Amino acid sequence: MHTQADHHEGHHGFHDYHHKHPIEPANCGQVCPKSISKYDAFEVGQVYTIDLDGETLINVKEGQTVSLKAKVDVNVLSPCEFTLKIRDSVVSGVPNPQELSAELNASPELRFGAHDGKVLGVCPAPQEAVWTLNIKKSVLSALQVSTKDLTQKQVLEEVDFSGHCTTTYTPVGEHITDTKNLILEKTKDLNRCHLRRKNLSGFHSKSLALLTEFLRENLPILKSTQKCTQEIKSGHLFSVSCVEEQRLSFQDEGIIKSSLKLRSVGKAAAKAAVTLPAIGTNAQSLLITRDNEDQKNATEAQVLALLKTTCAQVSGDRLSADVTESFHELVHGLRTLSESGTRTLDKATKNGELCASPKLRHLFIGASAFAASDPSLQTIISAYKNEELTETQITLLLSLVALKTRPSERTIEQYIALIEKAHSPRPLVLGVALMTRNYCKKQLDNNCETSAAFKKVGQTLLKKLKESDCDIERITTIKAIDTIGCGCPAQKDALLEWAQKSDADTGVRIAAIQALQRVADDTIRQKLLEVLQKDSEPNEVRAVAYRAIVLSGASQEQFDAINTVSDAQMQNYIRTHVRNLRQSSSANRRKLVAQAANIAEPKNTGFGITRNVEWGYRGVSLESDVVHPKGSMIPSLYTFGAYYPMGEKDIQIFEIQIRQQGLDDQIRNIFSKGFGGPEVLVQLTGQLMEALNQWKDPKHEHTVRLQLSVRLGGRNVIFVDTLEDIHNAIALIRNRLKEMYKTDTIDLARAVSLLDSLVEVPTLNGFPMLINLNETLVIGVKGEHSVQESAGTKTRRIRAARNYLDELSAGIRLKVRNYRPGFEYHLRLEVTPSSDVQTERIDGRILKVKFNLPAEKKTLLRLREQTRLIDGLGVPRVSNEVSNERLTSDENTRCRHLFGLNVCKTKTWSDNSPIPNLEYYYTKADPTLDSITLTLEKPQDMAADQRTWTAKVSAGERQYVAQIDVNNPSGVYPKKLSLKLQSPRRTSTADVTLDRQQGGDVSKMEVDLKVPEVIDVNTKYNVEKVGNQSNVDVLVTYKCGHSDRVETLRWTRKSSYENKKDKKAKQMTISLFGELQSTQYPSYNSKVSYYWVYKPYQNMKTDVSVEWGPELKDKIRVNAVSKMDIIELRPLQMVQEHQYVVEITPLDINYDLKINTDIAMIKSRPRLLNLKLVGKDVTGRPNREIRGDLKYESLDGPHQQILNATLAYPGNEVTYYSDIKQVKDLSYSGKIIYSPSKGKLITIEHKESITNPTQAIFVKSEAKISYSWKTDTKAVTLESGWSEPDVFKYRRVLLVNDKKMNHVDVQYNKATGALQAQATCEFHDRALDLKVDNVMNPKLANYGFRLGQKSYKFSVNRVPKESISLKLDSAENSQWKEFKVRVSRKEKSSINMVRANGGALNAWIDPYGLKEKRAHLDFKSPKYNLDHTGDIVYNKVDRKFTWDSKTNRNGQPYLTFEAQCAPRQRSYFILKKIKSPDDVSKLEYFQDKGVYGAVLDTSKYSAVLEGENREGKRFGKLGFVNKVDNYEHKSHFNVSNGVLTIKSVSDKDTKLDGTFGRHIVSELHLVTPKRNAHLTINPLVEPKTLVWKYTSDRYDSSANVEWVPKKYLKVDGVTTRKVEPQKSTKVTAYLTRQDEANVRITALPGLDVDIRRVKTPKPHYVFNTTINGYTEVQEFDSNPTLTPAQNLLLALGKWFKSYTSDH
Repeated sequence: MHTQADHHEGHHGFHDYHHKHPIEPANCGQVCPKSISKYDAFEVGQVYTIDLDGETLINVKEGQTVSLKAKVDVNVLSPCEFTLKIRDSVVSGVPNPQELSAELNASPELRFGAHDGKVLGVCPAPQEAVWTLNIKKSVLSALQVSTKDLTQKQVLEEVDFSGHCTTTYTPVGEHITDTKNLILEKTKDLNRCHLRRKNLSGFHSKSLALLTEFLRENLPILKSTQKCTQEIKSGHLFSVSCVEEQRLSFQDEGIIKSSLKLRSVGKAAAKAAVTLPAIGTNAQSLLITRDNEDQKNATEAQVLALLKTTCAQVSGDRLSADVTESFHELVHGLRTLSESGTRTLDKATKNGELCASPKLRHLFIGASAFAASDPSLQTIISAYKNEELTETQITLLLSLVALKTRPSERTIEQYIALIEKAHSPRPLVLGVALMTRNYCKKQLDNNCETSAAFKKVGQTLLKKLKESDCDIERITTIKAIDTIGCGCPAQKDALLEWAQKSDADTGVRIAAIQALQRVADDTIRQKLLEVLQKDSEPNEVRAVAYRAIVLSGASQEQFDAINTVSDAQMQNYIRTHVRNLRQSSSANRRKLVAQAANIAEPKNTGFGITRNVEWGYRGVSLESDVVHPKGSMIPSLYTFGAYYPMGEKDIQIFEIQIRQQGLDDQIRNIFSKGFGGPEVLVQLTGQLMEALNQWKDPKHEHTVRLQLSVRLGGRNVIFVDTLEDIHNAIALIRNRLKEMYKTDTIDLARAVSLLDSLVEVPTLNGFPMLINLNETLVIGVKGEHSVQESAGTKTRRIRAARNYLDELSAGIRLKVRNYRPGFEYHLRLEVTPSSDVQTERIDGRILKVKFNLPAEKKTLLRLREQTRLIDGLGVPRVSNEVSNERLTSDENTRCRHLFGLNVCKTKTWSDNSPIPNLEYYYTKADPTLDSITLTLEKPQDMAADQRTWTAKVSAGERQYVAQIDVNNPSGVYPKKLSLKLQSPRRTSTADVTLDRQQGGDVSKMEVDLKVPEVIDVNTKYNVEKVGNQSNVDVLVTYKCGHSDRVETLRWTRKSSYENKKDKKAKQMTISLFGELQSTQYPSYNSKVSYYWVYKPYQNMKTDVSVEWGPELKDKIRVNAVSKMDIIELRPLQMVQEHQYVVEITPLDINYDLKINTDIAMIKSRPRLLNLKLVGKDVTGRPNREIRGDLKYESLDGPHQQILNATLAYPGNEVTYYSDIKQVKDLSYSGKIIYSPSKGKLITIEHKESITNPTQAIFVKSEAKISYSWKTDTKAVTLESGWSEPDVFKYRRVLLVNDKKMNHVDVQYNKATGALQAQATCEFHDRALDLKVDNVMNPKLANYGFRLGQKSYKFSVNRVPKESISLKLDSAENSQWKEFKVRVSRKEKSSINMVRANGGALNAWIDPYGLKEKRAHLDFKSPKYNLDHTGDIVYNKVDRKFTWDSKTNRNGQPYLTFEAQCAPRQRSYFILKKIKSPDDVSKLEYFQDKGVYGAVLDTSKYSAVLEGENREGKRFGKLGFVNKVDNYEHKSHFNVSNGVLTIKSVSDKDTKLDGTFGRHIVSELHLVTPKRNAHLTINPLVEPKTLVWKYTSDRYDSSANVEWVPKKYLKVDGVTTRKVEPQKSTKVTAYLTRQDEANVRITALPGLDVDIRRVKTPKPHYVFNTTINGYTEVQEFDSNPTLTPAQNLLLALGKWFKSYTSDH
């Protein structure tokens, strides 16, 4: 009889039930329910036959497929009782498939019960194999239909082979109302399923299970989804098609895909009755049946062989790279090895029988810790007793395994001795407590009091708490008591005593109260209530006490007492916590405050106040507490936790608590001199230096506490006192190094199992899937050490070979009976920093370190990856070894020179992998270099004010020096810090000076940084405080690169704050001024000023301005002055006067606005409001005034409201009148008269009615609209609201001249989530029809358009989170025959268009390919006789981009283009234009490893450019050929120090010479047989100049340009035709930054154009165009938001368009 094996404990934590159904022995179906089936009844005595076709694809490079094809017979024994038989099966994709097929065919019939589509249970025969039973369960799961309503979308919980899952059933297709014939879609997010995963890794910790399950469901690495389509015909399930996909969360393409297809092929009468095998009395659910095939115990021989292999891997100087995999296997072997076998191997590794290297012993002990079996724990204890492990090491090992181990009572007793002594390590105490709790939970089923070891641990901890004299130890001990969970009276009394001790450390009291929460009764709650009610108690203690009272079940009387707390901080915390519990998504949490009706809502939830915050996420309650101490804005206690409902209580997943003490004082000290300026840097530096000195002192006690506590599953697993632990860690490392240096040799290895996960989950086809994820870190060191001492000098030499190996492996395998096909992925990092070092320490002040270099190449780091396919027998086969790399190492090697070494990095890529294989190594640039020496020198102890630290590196003749000088006179300023870096190439310096004057009110900091040939920067930062005013001035002076020009950047800020109070009034004044100026980038110049004066209930002044631009001429300014006079307070009546000055120079706005208001209120309701607005243009321009009036009046009985308003502004006047009154209850009518401009009126008569205003409100509005300037009338009807409790409707109808023009109908059903919408809109000859169905779910929508005589109908189909498709269904009187668009998030997106004339466009893009991203375009144009096709491909593995396209004209090639861009390969593009086979033009460019070039070749000309870029230098050659005039030219070029030089190498007939640079006079001279050109640019003078001269056989041309940046530009140019001098062209132009423009163009005979910019009455351009004596004047307005140059170009465009249209 098969039973449901143990599932992952996390699932039992989430759901405390079993999916087994009691079934009568006589049959395997319960008594049929009396409900009517949604299907036609199955005919008893009939056998229904189904075709089965299943496939699972492991989607890697050489993907494997496991498939199953078979016939399934379902025999109907009774209306609720059936049998299932598989026959004619064919299994493929595994070794010996015939054997599996025969076994499946011979498997017994499976009896099951079902009703109304739902499987009630299955009753397998005793001889049924597990793997065949699972296949049958998967078939029944696919056939199951659990939804109760076939016509509506339903979300329900369903149990099947995949687990206990939230399942969505959705009817799709056109006939969703026909329950006998329809299609259902069933979808599941498998990551959210429970009772699905089984943990095979051997760890079963309740503390980790909840957190692990939470992360798996909400942050999964492997995302799993399932979708089934079930087709029902004539009331029977006709076919099923299911797809299940497993994909990595960061990829869009699946790595495992399963499909299952079932199809009914007929029925026949059952044969003569046969005797069915006996069945058990209990049926199973459809959940997967487990076996223990993958949890076999290891044998002593197997582990012994593994240890011998590991010995060979660790015996050399360096560890073998395979040792990580061996260590992982060793952990798993020891986990299941017997006690005798473990003891034997422990002895063999300890005495050296197996291996001479001590590394094997070290790895064996480490593996024992991670194996966490009871025999392995005995190994650790034995090693500690034999002094193989220090106290620190056993503490670390126990901390690693405490969460996962299942110890025995003997192990617990042995560990008690480790925690009895005073000041035991905190992790050790918590680890033993957690192990004890695990022992009690697993071995004793929570009957803890029956165990003597359990009692002894509790007594030991209680004694430790009583005798301890250290607060940190007390906190640790209390947390350990809390973890073991013993509620005995002695422990309760001790905890309660510490909780009430007001003079005890706050952290101790918090820990005691939190421990009491678990065992609190009314007596304890009453005691904690007394603590809460004392205002003298710290807020942290009171907050924790309150939580313990409430979360342990407070009564109404206790809540009444809680409500008497008067402190504002605690009151706010209590109220926010109660409010969040009331609103929690968890019923259990809401129940906690059922008696807290008297607790009011919180008044403040913002920053700086003690509060509780809660929010829900997928059924989990996330909660945060922020507790502030009295009088502090910095929290002293912060708690964040997650809770999950389980039964009648919420279980803690995790909780993180941070507590600080004294840190707020340190922060206040840092900012005691303000929040900005050099003083903060001084304070912060001083604090850091003090902290470093404290950590150097082993006996120092810290006054600042920063404590971190972590609880998992309600158990304390981590408690860290951060600063103290850093202090101790430094001392530990120092002592450890001293111990290591006392030995002559060192040979050790350490290993850590960072990840160890093996999970079994079901798949769609009934084959379980094994998923493993592992990461192992191994460190090995082997070396020699020697010391020599002489007078004042100690010489030490260390030779060491170090290895750091880290391997991440993941794998997926299918479990097909005893076959395991699949694949594994390995990513291995190897770091090998071997060293041969000699050190000398002289007088305790000078340290010399000499690094002896090896003769050959030295590898420092290697990163390799590998994918291995696993065949059915479990034999790995390498898929992408490095031998398949596409590129050689030399092509991917980059080196840098450092300290006489070439430090290199090599990258290579394997097939199908975006991750490169890396190798870092170094070689000697100088073969004679045998060592590098580092000399460190610190200042003498007596040098108090002036100290110098020096570091010097000597590499042969190369010297590198770093020096720090600190001038820090005690109590005297200035103070100075200097830094110098010297290398063979350059010497760089940096100086920082700090100065304080006038008692600290003036602070100055100067930073001077000089890096030759790179940058020279001087920064002065000054802060000055004068009374309540603070001034900041920052001046940066810098010079970049090779430029001789010095630039400045200046930031100035002035601020002040004043708050005056007296008996009658108070006045608050705030001012802020800031300005930024830059010489290099004047466009960044800006100025911000803010001034604010406020007198409550009297007046307020505000002046805000922002200026920007090179000369700060662009400005936005708002000045506001407000006055208020309260005539009467109750009822309120007041008069206000506001004056605003608004200036926006870019928009040419400058107004002075005055607003007067008169307000009268009655019963918080406006009764009268008068407002007058007067605005005048400040510059006095006419016709720019603004005037406005507004009057509002509210009348009583009947309720009536009147609003009258007018607004007059330049060019228009607007009026508005509104009158609305109440006709009867909830019914209103009114009139609106609106004038949008002078002489035009719009009249609106309306009426409204409202029903159910306080519940399901529904509003109806009707309006009639008429116009004074036209006869058209409009009528609008609007209805909106809840017409039924669950139905919301929105309806809008527009009639124009009694003709319906606009109609909108929307209906939303709250119960089903369905949203339907329909709309029709018409405008002149255009119309839009829209119909949308079921918007909130998979959508179907129809759109209709009409444009004149053309009409179109579209349909849209959207699958949420997958795709949306738009299709043209029909088009009348249109050229379009076909139009389709599809946008997808998982597959390729496409667009297809076809026209009636044969034109077509087809394009698609596929960005979701695993290896390649592709795009394609092809189109055909009969009108232009063109057809085109092109493809764009991006290869992620190669990081290569390619583009190929071809265009034909008249069926012949016309244009071709191909391009490739790849960082590791040759990049190029080639464009060809083919006029005929003999006339081909080509443009080509390429770049490859620092070499680049370009080619232009046409029938008349050709040009070639070839260049190189080597070590920052660029050089090459260029040439051109004139095929018409039959000459050619060649020049060489190079770029050096920012200057481009071109020099001819051709004969005397041609010449191309020139020099170009930003900081020199640039020249270019071109000479050919028919042309001569000369260009000169001089940027060194003011104004800058450009001179151009050109002479040819047809033209003479010249141009003179001068300009001053940001000021003006002047151009004079003339072109003369030698044959027709009268057709010469002359251009003159003068443009300034101040918007002045004067341009004159003389061209062709009789054409003269004169352009000028005129500023009044508004900026515009005037064009005077003279043609043959006739002059035409045109004006074009300027856009104030554009620059003058942009406006001139726009005006030229408008003029040219007008000129060409006329001429």
